[in-house]
Amino acid sequence: MSKKNLPEINKRFLLVMKENNYSGYKFAKEYDNVSESKITHIRSGRNEPSKDLISSLLDKFPDTNYNWLVNGKGNMTTDLYQTEDNQPQVLEEHNLGFSINTVPLINQYDQKNYIQNIDNAKYISQLPKIPFIKDTDYEGDFLCFELKGNSMDNGTRESLIEGDVLLGRNIEQKHWNNLQTDNTKYIIVHNELGVLVKLIINQDINILKLHSLNNYYDDFEVNLKDILKIFSVTEYRRKTR
Repeated sequence: MSKKNLPEINKRFLLVMKENNYSGYKFAKEYDNVSESKITHIRSGRNEPSKDLISSLLDKFPDTNYNWLVNGKGNMTTDLYQTEDNQPQVLEEHNLGFSINTVPLINQYDQKNYIQNIDNAKYISQLPKIPFIKDTDYEGDFLCFELKGNSMDNGTRESLIEGDVLLGRNIEQKHWNNLQTDNTKYIIVHNELGVLVKLIINQDINILKLHSLNNYYDDFEVNLKDILKIFSVTEYRRKTR
């Protein structure tokens, strides 16, 4: 099939790769669900991008405008942290066989305001939104947080770096006495310390011992009575640099 006759979504998918100087080989090296043959099939028009490929593209290039990618509406890129007039992004319908959820985003400069309005539904509804492809595990109450600081950056692949957007699943308070003390990363909203992203390495009744990946930061303890919300980090996005 000639490039002229390619499905429009294929053209847009390939344009994102081109604009970011990504070959099929480079893309496939970074994602297990991406292969050079899949990209070749998109180039030839044999297949349109699958859910997994679109998800990987949005993960790698999170400033890609989802509406533009799947529907051809708007600009190719959008600010990851703001929408026009700070209004929630509205995702148009498509027929690609999967669904998209948009999740409110708390950017790193709005964390204090979020704590003051933590139970204000109107405030939450007016936050900018980030699209995530919905899968079978996508249940519960979610918020996105932009990471501030370098306490979770130890230079390894498990690091979270400043500017990463973390997708957090809210943990109901009735489950706070049974939190995982393993490698699970948590977003902890503390009434005095603000929004913390940490590992929990020990829990003694109402006391949590928190740990940073960056060894420059000491472990410390917090009391559950001082915590407003706890989210588990389910995935994250890293803005292309």
